[in-house]
Amino acid sequence: MTHDENKKALENALGLKFITGRNADWGAADILPIKGNDYNGMFIIDMYSLTMEEKLILMVRVHDPIKQEEEDTDVLEFNSETDDINLLIEKLNWV
Repeated sequence: MTHDENKKALENALGLKFITGRNADWGAADILPIKGNDYNGMFIIDMYSLTMEEKLILMVRVHDPIKQEEEDTDVLEFNSETDDINLLIEKLNWV
């Protein structure tokens, strides 16, 4: 499957849609919000929209009250060239 087909399969399986980031934190990155709000929570970010790498990164963003800034943690990396989208979907069903 192509990268775009993988994104569509993910959207269809989760019943969600990728959106273009609407604030300075996200820039023009394509993100798929899974839990949370526009700033904090669990997201999938399409790295192609930033670096042209055909990768999707499952990440968690939380607000660090000490530093007063958002902190990102990469949880899982999906590579469209080598990985199976169905396995990623299966993993996300546990979230």
